[in-house]
Amino acid sequence: SCGQSIEFNGYDYATVQLGNDCWFAENLRTTSYSNADPIDGVESFGSGSVGYSVVYGECGQCYEVVPNANACDSEYALQSFGRLYNYAAVVDERSVCPTGWQVSSHDDWIQVSALADSLFGGYPGLKSTVYWYNNGNGTNASGLGLTPGGEGYNCNGGFQYAGSEGVYWAPDANYNSVYARD
Repeated sequence: SCGQSIEFNGYDYATVQLGNDCWFAENLRTTSYSNADPIDGVESFGSGSVGYSVVYGECGQCYEVVPNANACDSEYALQSFGRLYNYAAVVDERSVCPTGWQVSSHDDWIQVSALADSLFGGYPGLKSTVYWYNNGNGTNASGLGLTPGGEGYNCNGGFQYAGSEGVYWAPDANYNSVYARD
């Protein structure tokens, strides 16, 4: 039931009830789809057509502004922010989520934003109490704990915005639709 952790591919994820929906209260860390097929890693990083997953700072140039930490340390980034997935991975029919779960839609993000405005003091109520640059930490009143895990482009272009931006896919909108917050 929502509020209890759920195990998926070797990791226990906290969950939180927001309105009528149950959300993971942390980012995914899985390296395989729900059917156990592996998700490509750094060798496909930057590909638009192949689903892949990487950890912030795993290769290439890395820039970050996380207070009192080094988000370019991939072990730290994995524990703090989870993994980064490209669009092809999040829309793959094998699903990056456990059976019965889905990547949050555009409407899901609109609804949770409205809940934040009415119940949790706005966007700071959705944000984690740590990791945000320039005194930007939230209150996490919702329990969702959004983190500023940044973005990754490819091993040549590298990683940026950890500490200042969280980017979340809304795959039902279109290829270029993400829910980015800072």
